[in-house]
Amino acid sequence: MKAQKTVLFRRFLGVAAVFAVCLSAAVDYLGVALMDQDRVISSNRGIRMEDIPAIKEAAVFYREREIGITGLRLFVFCESGLFSTLSGYFRIALPVTFLLFFLIMEFFFHYLNRHMIRPISGVIAESAGEITKPLSHTGDDYFDSLVDHVNAMLNRIESREKALYEAKQRENAAELEKERIQTWLLKKQISAHFTVNTLNSIRALIRRGDREDASRISDDLAALLRYANAGEENISLLEEFHILRQYMEIMEMRFPDRISLQIEEEDTDAELFIPRMLLQPIVENSIFHGLEGGSGIIRIFTELREGKLFILITDNGKGMGEKELESLRLSLEEPFSKEKEDTRHIALLNIQKRIRLAYGGEYGIAIRAREGEGTTVRLSFPDSANYL
Repeated sequence: MKAQKTVLFRRFLGVAAVFAVCLSAAVDYLGVALMDQDRVISSNRGIRMEDIPAIKEAAVFYREREIGITGLRLFVFCESGLFSTLSGYFRIALPVTFLLFFLIMEFFFHYLNRHMIRPISGVIAESAGEITKPLSHTGDDYFDSLVDHVNAMLNRIESREKALYEAKQRENAAELEKERIQTWLLKKQISAHFTVNTLNSIRALIRRGDREDASRISDDLAALLRYANAGEENISLLEEFHILRQYMEIMEMRFPDRISLQIEEEDTDAELFIPRMLLQPIVENSIFHGLEGGSGIIRIFTELREGKLFILITDNGKGMGEKELESLRLSLEEPFSKEKEDTRHIALLNIQKRIRLAYGGEYGIAIRAREGEGTTVRLSFPDSANYL
């Protein structure tokens, strides 16, 4: 019993202490009253018992609790004036809060723009297009370190590109030298082929005792060899036709009244240029393969169209079958391929190589033939009258 009284006494002292604090705080809108069954023992508002119902009606909120087993009740209420006061506080605090928020955001965006957006935009603008000089520093230590790394990378790329360019230049120079040597060797092969055939003709004349004709052919051969080995430069069609006539004099000496060469010359022939010694091996092929040493006519004429020069050599010899023609065309399409090299038409392949090396893959030899109706060899070149 004594312990229970002690607990009650402590609770009462606690309530009294809370009540004393509320009173001493003098809160403007908070009312507190300590009541028993029929009277107000104490209040910070001077409340009477009969005022309680009206206060409950007007208060924003109230709470009434019984204090343990003491029989006392604690009544706490908040007057409506609190909200008008709080509203006043908010009317001041809210604009101040927004102002502070916008100031903080303005500072943040200013910092972001100065230390991130502006440096990045400057680097992007400077690096747009072709970069011809190192990127400039931004003024920000972090991005300047990044710019230094980018500049170092650009220097390495530029050094590698320069090395690749120089290597490519050396490769191109070596390729050009290789093509020049290959062209020279191909021309020598044509010259050697022609020389062997002509020497065989001279030997045949000597055996028959035609020393005067053999001497004349020897002079013609010497002139032709000097012409073939004179240099790498192109010559006019007029000169090439002149050489063909010299060559035909030799052939007509061997095959009198059996072969005829017809050249349709144009006024522009002196202005059109082709590589040296291209037509003679084709005419020789027509004599020994197309006409097979028999009788026939070889015609040569030119065409200028679509920015190209075409030279056509036709004969009325035996022609060739579809299978042989297709094999020859395949060989001419890839003249540098060892697998498709056709030893029966070595002269045509050599000419194709020379033209392709000089002018590119879109120019060269095209063949038309029908068995028993003859053969047409068409050579195509750039319209050199536009360049020389």
